[in-house]
Amino acid sequence: MIETEMKDLLALRVEDPEKKAFSVETMYKALNLAQMTIINLIDNQMLTELETSEELTMASGVKALSNLNATPIRNGIYQVYNDTSGSYCNLIQFKDIKRLENTYLSASATNPVAYVFKNELNVIPRDNNTVQVYFLKKPDDIGSGVDCSLDESLHEAVVDLAEGQLWKMDGQYSRAESAQSNGMSILTALNERLSAERPQGIGTYGRVTTSAGSGTTGGM
Repeated sequence: MIETEMKDLLALRVEDPEKKAFSVETMYKALNLAQMTIINLIDNQMLTELETSEELTMASGVKALSNLNATPIRNGIYQVYNDTSGSYCNLIQFKDIKRLENTYLSASATNPVAYVFKNELNVIPRDNNTVQVYFLKKPDDIGSGVDCSLDESLHEAVVDLAEGQLWKMDGQYSRAESAQSNGMSILTALNERLSAERPQGIGTYGRVTTSAGSGTTGGM
Protein backbone atom coordinates (compact mmCIF):
# COMPACT_ATOMS: atom_id res chain seq x y z
CA MET A 1 0.00 0.00 0.00
CA ILE A 2 1.15 3.50 -0.69
CA GLU A 3 0.90 5.93 2.22
CA THR A 4 -2.42 7.45 1.09
CA GLU A 5 -4.01 4.00 0.88
CA MET A 6 -2.64 3.07 4.29
CA LYS A 7 -3.85 6.33 5.82
CA ASP A 8 -7.33 6.05 4.26
CA LEU A 9 -7.69 2.42 5.36
CA LEU A 10 -6.72 3.39 8.90
CA ALA A 11 -9.32 6.18 8.85
CA LEU A 12 -12.01 3.68 7.82
CA ARG A 13 -10.91 1.22 10.50
CA VAL A 14 -11.43 3.84 13.23
CA GLU A 15 -14.70 5.00 11.65
CA ASP A 16 -13.29 8.42 10.83
CA PRO A 17 -13.18 8.62 7.00
CA GLU A 18 -13.27 12.42 7.10
CA LYS A 19 -10.26 12.44 9.49
CA LYS A 20 -11.96 14.75 11.96
CA ALA A 21 -11.70 12.72 15.17
CA PHE A 22 -8.05 11.92 14.44
CA SER A 23 -5.90 14.36 12.51
CA VAL A 24 -3.76 13.23 9.59
CA GLU A 25 -0.66 14.01 11.68
CA THR A 26 -1.94 11.77 14.48
CA MET A 27 -2.57 8.95 12.00
CA TYR A 28 0.96 9.25 10.64
CA LYS A 29 2.35 9.10 14.18
CA ALA A 30 0.35 5.94 14.87
CA LEU A 31 1.53 4.35 11.61
CA ASN A 32 5.17 5.15 12.38
CA LEU A 33 4.90 3.77 15.89
CA ALA A 34 3.38 0.61 14.43
CA GLN A 35 6.16 0.38 11.83
CA MET A 36 8.87 0.53 14.50
CA THR A 37 7.01 -1.98 16.70
CA ILE A 38 6.99 -4.46 13.83
CA ILE A 39 10.68 -3.90 13.14
CA ASN A 40 11.43 -4.80 16.75
CA LEU A 41 9.36 -8.00 16.61
CA ILE A 42 9.70 -9.49 13.12
CA ASP A 43 12.47 -11.82 11.97
CA ASN A 44 15.34 -10.08 10.15
CA GLN A 45 14.51 -12.08 7.02
CA MET A 46 11.43 -9.88 6.61
CA LEU A 47 13.47 -6.68 6.80
CA THR A 48 15.49 -6.95 3.59
CA GLU A 49 14.17 -3.53 2.49
CA LEU A 50 16.11 -2.05 5.40
CA GLU A 51 19.39 -3.79 4.63
CA THR A 52 22.16 -1.50 3.48
CA SER A 53 25.93 -1.10 3.55
CA GLU A 54 28.26 1.86 3.94
CA GLU A 55 31.99 2.41 3.92
CA LEU A 56 33.83 3.66 7.00
CA THR A 57 37.48 4.58 7.39
CA MET A 58 38.65 3.51 10.82
CA ALA A 59 40.82 5.67 13.09
CA SER A 60 43.13 3.24 14.88
CA GLY A 61 40.44 0.59 14.64
CA VAL A 62 37.57 2.69 16.05
CA LYS A 63 34.77 4.71 14.42
CA ALA A 64 31.51 6.08 15.85
CA LEU A 65 28.42 4.64 14.17
CA SER A 66 27.09 8.20 14.01
CA ASN A 67 29.42 8.61 11.01
CA LEU A 68 27.12 6.37 8.99
CA ASN A 69 24.62 8.21 6.81
CA ALA A 70 21.83 5.86 7.86
CA THR A 71 21.02 5.01 11.49
CA PRO A 72 21.58 1.35 12.49
CA ILE A 73 18.71 -0.17 14.43
CA ARG A 74 18.06 -3.27 16.53
CA ASN A 75 21.75 -4.06 16.93
CA GLY A 76 21.45 -4.55 13.22
CA ILE A 77 25.14 -4.64 12.23
CA TYR A 78 25.42 -8.16 10.94
CA GLN A 79 28.65 -8.10 8.94
CA VAL A 80 31.83 -6.07 8.57
CA TYR A 81 34.18 -6.52 5.64
CA ASN A 82 37.74 -5.25 5.88
CA ASP A 83 38.39 -3.77 2.43
CA THR A 84 42.08 -3.29 3.18
CA SER A 85 42.83 -6.90 4.08
CA GLY A 86 40.08 -8.42 1.94
CA SER A 87 38.64 -10.37 4.87
CA TYR A 88 35.29 -10.58 6.62
CA CYS A 89 35.47 -9.83 10.34
CA ASN A 90 34.35 -12.21 13.03
CA LEU A 91 31.64 -10.31 14.90
CA ILE A 92 31.81 -10.83 18.66
CA GLN A 93 30.18 -9.37 21.75
CA PHE A 94 32.14 -6.96 23.90
CA LYS A 95 32.11 -9.42 26.81
CA ASP A 96 34.13 -11.90 24.72
CA ILE A 97 37.11 -9.59 24.11
CA LYS A 98 39.25 -11.25 26.77
CA ARG A 99 39.12 -14.50 24.81
CA LEU A 100 41.24 -12.79 22.14
CA GLU A 101 44.17 -12.98 24.57
CA ASN A 102 44.27 -16.68 23.75
CA THR A 103 46.92 -17.13 21.05
CA TYR A 104 44.68 -19.47 19.08
CA LEU A 105 41.78 -17.00 19.09
CA SER A 106 43.67 -13.74 18.60
CA ALA A 107 42.78 -11.43 15.73
CA SER A 108 45.03 -10.93 12.73
CA ALA A 109 45.00 -9.13 9.38
CA THR A 110 43.56 -12.22 7.71
CA ASN A 111 41.25 -13.05 10.62
CA PRO A 112 40.03 -9.66 11.92
CA VAL A 113 37.51 -9.25 14.72
CA ALA A 114 34.83 -6.59 15.09
CA TYR A 115 32.47 -5.58 17.89
CA VAL A 116 30.27 -2.64 18.88
CA PHE A 117 30.66 -0.81 22.19
CA LYS A 118 29.12 2.54 23.22
CA ASN A 119 27.80 3.01 19.69
CA GLU A 120 31.29 2.69 18.23
CA LEU A 121 32.52 0.07 15.80
CA ASN A 122 35.81 -1.51 16.84
CA VAL A 123 37.95 -3.56 14.45
CA ILE A 124 40.99 -5.54 15.59
CA PRO A 125 43.82 -5.32 14.55
CA ARG A 126 43.44 -1.61 15.24
CA ASP A 127 44.61 -0.10 11.98
CA ASN A 128 43.39 2.78 9.83
CA ASN A 129 41.59 0.38 7.52
CA THR A 130 38.58 0.98 5.33
CA VAL A 131 35.68 -1.34 6.12
CA GLN A 132 32.29 -2.03 4.61
CA VAL A 133 29.56 -2.17 7.26
CA TYR A 134 26.39 -4.16 6.54
CA PHE A 135 23.42 -3.30 8.76
CA LEU A 136 19.71 -2.70 9.18
CA LYS A 137 18.85 0.97 8.86
CA LYS A 138 16.09 2.97 10.50
CA PRO A 139 13.23 3.39 8.01
CA ASP A 140 11.94 6.71 6.76
CA ASP A 141 8.89 7.94 8.64
CA ILE A 142 5.62 7.34 6.82
CA GLY A 143 4.21 10.70 5.77
CA SER A 144 2.90 12.72 2.89
CA GLY A 145 4.51 11.22 -0.21
CA VAL A 146 6.61 8.78 1.87
CA ASP A 147 5.43 5.17 1.80
CA CYS A 148 5.99 2.47 4.40
CA SER A 149 9.50 1.07 4.06
CA LEU A 150 8.57 -2.49 5.00
CA ASP A 151 7.67 -5.46 2.81
CA GLU A 152 4.07 -5.25 1.58
CA SER A 153 3.17 -8.43 3.47
CA LEU A 154 3.61 -6.40 6.68
CA HIS A 155 1.43 -3.45 5.69
CA GLU A 156 -1.77 -4.99 7.04
CA ALA A 157 -0.09 -5.49 10.42
CA VAL A 158 1.11 -1.86 10.36
CA VAL A 159 -2.48 -0.68 9.94
CA ASP A 160 -3.75 -3.11 12.60
CA LEU A 161 -1.26 -1.90 15.21
CA ALA A 162 -1.84 1.74 14.28
CA GLU A 163 -5.57 1.18 14.64
CA GLY A 164 -4.97 -0.24 18.10
CA GLN A 165 -3.04 2.89 19.07
CA LEU A 166 -5.84 5.19 17.93
CA TRP A 167 -8.54 3.21 19.69
CA LYS A 168 -6.44 3.33 22.84
CA MET A 169 -6.17 7.10 22.52
CA ASP A 170 -9.96 7.21 22.21
CA GLY A 171 -10.40 5.17 25.38
CA GLN A 172 -11.91 2.18 23.54
CA TYR A 173 -9.64 -0.45 25.00
CA SER A 174 -11.49 -3.58 23.87
CA ARG A 175 -11.34 -2.43 20.25
CA ALA A 176 -7.69 -1.49 20.73
CA GLU A 177 -6.90 -4.95 22.06
CA SER A 178 -8.73 -6.62 19.16
CA ALA A 179 -6.85 -4.58 16.53
CA GLN A 180 -3.48 -5.18 18.16
CA SER A 181 -4.25 -8.89 18.48
CA ASN A 182 -4.92 -9.04 14.73
CA GLY A 183 -1.59 -7.39 13.98
CA MET A 184 0.33 -9.62 16.37
CA SER A 185 -1.27 -12.73 14.83
CA ILE A 186 0.14 -11.75 11.44
CA LEU A 187 3.63 -11.26 12.90
CA THR A 188 3.49 -14.56 14.81
CA ALA A 189 2.44 -16.47 11.69
CA LEU A 190 5.20 -14.90 9.60
CA ASN A 191 7.87 -15.54 12.24
CA GLU A 192 6.83 -19.18 12.57
CA ARG A 193 6.91 -19.68 8.81
CA LEU A 194 10.29 -18.02 8.48
CA SER A 195 11.70 -20.17 11.28
CA ALA A 196 10.55 -23.32 9.49
CA GLU A 197 11.93 -22.15 6.13
CA ARG A 198 15.21 -20.73 7.41
CA PRO A 199 18.14 -21.66 5.09
CA GLN A 200 20.62 -24.23 6.38
CA GLY A 201 23.97 -22.84 7.53
CA ILE A 202 27.18 -23.92 5.81
CA GLY A 203 28.30 -27.29 7.13
CA THR A 204 25.21 -27.79 9.30
CA TYR A 205 22.86 -29.76 7.03
CA GLY A 206 22.58 -33.37 8.10
CA ARG A 207 24.73 -32.88 11.18
CA VAL A 208 23.58 -34.90 14.17
CA THR A 209 24.19 -33.71 17.71
CA THR A 210 25.71 -36.30 20.03
CA SER A 211 23.21 -37.54 22.59
CA ALA A 212 24.23 -36.88 26.17
CA GLY A 213 25.75 -39.97 27.70
CA SER A 214 25.03 -42.18 24.70
CA GLY A 215 28.16 -41.61 22.63
CA THR A 216 25.97 -41.89 19.53
CA THR A 217 26.63 -39.49 16.68
CA GLY A 218 24.20 -40.94 14.16
CA GLY A 219 24.78 -41.78 10.56
CA MET A 220 24.33 -44.89 8.43
